[in-house]
Amino acid sequence: MNLDAQLDSYQTTCLFLAAIQSGLLDAIPDQGCPIAELTQRFESRALYAVLSALAGLGVVVIRGDEVSLTPDGYNLNHSMLRAKATLIAECYLPAWRELGDALLGKRNPAMLELGQSPSALRMHTPSQFQALNHFAGRSTKAVSSAFVNAYNFRQSSIACIGGGDGELLFKILKKAPSAVGFNVELFPEELANAQLSDFNARALGHGVADRATLVNGSFFDATLLPTAEVYVAQYVFHDWDDDHCLALLHTLKRVAAPSAKLIIVESPTGDPMRNLHLFVLNGGKERTAAEFQALFDRVGFGSVRRGNAGGVMFLEVTITPRHAFTDDDPNSPTIPAPPDAE
Repeated sequence: MNLDAQLDSYQTTCLFLAAIQSGLLDAIPDQGCPIAELTQRFESRALYAVLSALAGLGVVVIRGDEVSLTPDGYNLNHSMLRAKATLIAECYLPAWRELGDALLGKRNPAMLELGQSPSALRMHTPSQFQALNHFAGRSTKAVSSAFVNAYNFRQSSIACIGGGDGELLFKILKKAPSAVGFNVELFPEELANAQLSDFNARALGHGVADRATLVNGSFFDATLLPTAEVYVAQYVFHDWDDDHCLALLHTLKRVAAPSAKLIIVESPTGDPMRNLHLFVLNGGKERTAAEFQALFDRVGFGSVRRGNAGGVMFLEVTITPRHAFTDDDPNSPTIPAPPDAE
């Protein structure tokens, strides 16, 4: 491995982020424009240096005094790569900068609010939240389709835990035309109404509006988590440490219908950098089927059944026996305090 080249990769990342966040790529029209026009908005020395570097990477083409975007440049500015750049700048880089503090025990990873999925990563403005949903939705679209096509949904009530914008639930309900569904997600308060309107509009477009319900709240909260015959958690458990996973499993025992199923959709383990990324963001990790079974055993669930589809694994386990805890029951699970974000 060329360690020097690995260290220098930050330059390309920062260059792309600067070109997007400054509005430079937006300022270059599809047909191109004279560079002199851009100097009216951008500082000239920095502009020429940035354009030259972007040209060297194939993002723009400079012909004489004019500049235009290449197809790669257009994709960088208009595809999910732009959404990914927002996440890198506003979520990932701040968390990774604190990895050294985590090693020294000075910081507990905490990017997620208690009960949020990755699609609600502390996005407190509409543009940021939409960027995250766009990136998360596009990056998991193939996974969702492969899983839904592979699994036989026979249940009459289905809940997607940490279901983000609801696309997974819509696909499931289209395959299970007699089922009703719930999409459980914790949205920032100031975006809740907008997300509900968007969810309802897209449910109508999928033809499932009369069967799909959005539940805005923490999936750790037994008073909000709906009773269902099957719960689907796609890329949720890997965001949490064992204590929080156990707390969620206990919550499911409190609310699930008798002999309900839990289906966990995750990527196979084996990528150390991906595992580290999950830890950096929220203290999570990827788990093998055996590691999930160990968690299930601790809460009295059944044996896991494993399937594979589209390069991901999905695990099905029966939530049994049902145990209705009361508020003063000493066996009632305690949700760990949210990690300290400071």
